[in-house]
Amino acid sequence: MDIIKLNQVLIMNSEEFKGEKKSLYEYEKKDIFIADINGNFIQSEDDFIEQTQNIFRFPSDCHNNWDGYIDWMTDLDWLHKKGYVLIIRNFTQLLSRNIIAKRNIMDILIGNVLPFWQWEIERCIVDGKRKPFILILVD
Repeated sequence: MDIIKLNQVLIMNSEEFKGEKKSLYEYEKKDIFIADINGNFIQSEDDFIEQTQNIFRFPSDCHNNWDGYIDWMTDLDWLHKKGYVLIIRNFTQLLSRNIIAKRNIMDILIGNVLPFWQWEIERCIVDGKRKPFILILVD
């Protein structure tokens, strides 16, 4: 499956992910940034922001602020990559006690980050070029 040409959300069980894992990590050689986080360790919105800002190496801290988080996730220039993959393993466990916060995170990723990389970048950034951003949810 050539997922890198697409901007989408993929939902997989752990067996399916195992089957795709080798080909997925081959994309790193093609200059695609792969971020892999574990939902078991994210039980608050602050945990999510902190983990993702560390993995994506934000130039400065968001201070657990969603506006700052969205700004950095719709920039990512400092990574110098041709595309991005965010893998959330153990997705069911992510914010398992706070479904509203989980929904908020998914709304931000699916409603802000994915559309930005798919088409908004061309309208918002001078010489902005579309890049794939794939969100993979694994259970």
